[in-house]
Amino acid sequence: MIRKLVALAVVYGMLVSSAIAVAAPRKVLVLPLDGNAAPATRTKLSASLQKMARVIDGQVQAGDATFIDTATAIGCDPTKPACVENVRATLGVDELVYGTADDDAGAITLVVKRYAKRKQPREMTARLRATDPPATVEAELLPMFGSQPLHDDSTDPTDPADPADPTGPLDPSDPANPTDPVTDPKDPGPPKPRVSRRERNIAIGITAGGGVLFILGLTLWSQKSGLQDDINNHPRDSIEDFRDLEELEDKASSRGWAGNIFVVVGLAVGAYGGWRLYRDHKAHQSVTITPTPIEGGAGVTLTWIGAGW
Repeated sequence: MIRKLVALAVVYGMLVSSAIAVAAPRKVLVLPLDGNAAPATRTKLSASLQKMARVIDGQVQAGDATFIDTATAIGCDPTKPACVENVRATLGVDELVYGTADDDAGAITLVVKRYAKRKQPREMTARLRATDPPATVEAELLPMFGSQPLHDDSTDPTDPADPADPTGPLDPSDPANPTDPVTDPKDPGPPKPRVSRRERNIAIGITAGGGVLFILGLTLWSQKSGLQDDINNHPRDSIEDFRDLEELEDKASSRGWAGNIFVVVGLAVGAYGGWRLYRDHKAHQSVTITPTPIEGGAGVTLTWIGAGW
């Protein structure tokens, strides 16, 4: 019985070790933006990209140098597609998020790119005024960090007319076109990216496994207690009785030590799984502060955004 339980513990330990190795989070590096926009503007937009990148399954970190600076440092041409892979491999990460923010007479053109090895690069462009906060384009760029395929827009988003439509843009004031596409309440807006639950599920599995080990330890303690009662009530009239007592004492000692090991390991594994659950929960929540006018003054509204458990 003890050998079977120990073998079970060894197998489970190997499974937990494998799960931990497989669950090593992907490394995602968000590089500061290149471009001719003011440094303060690029810094704010870069911080916004870092915040949006948290929905990616993995460990998201901010880079210190821009993509062009990094490419120049390692000696590759940043305009060549192969250079992106060289930069990624040199930095030792699984994914790169980078881009440019260019200012043209107060109009900012933000180009964001996301690259992962052996995957099709993703790219999105957004436009805003230099005085606009980064949140202005966050809803537009958020699909960039999801797993859903991006729309392949072959038309220029700045052109109000669709080349495939010879009639030109629709006039919302025309009774024949009563729906304004900008204010249409039926428009769901950009799709929300899928939040990965892989890390949470692995943490739940580790925590549950720790609970199983802990219960096995308690079961062994209970068996040891039962054997101790048998020892206390066992007759001591012959040599055979003493031999039986020695055998019972050996079994009780083995179950006691095995119970100690299972309880300690179970608590440690469960605590580790709980810590990973807490870390995953913290990684998928944020707080938004919004100014709110009130009677006689002004206040703020705190919005707690979390992915839930």
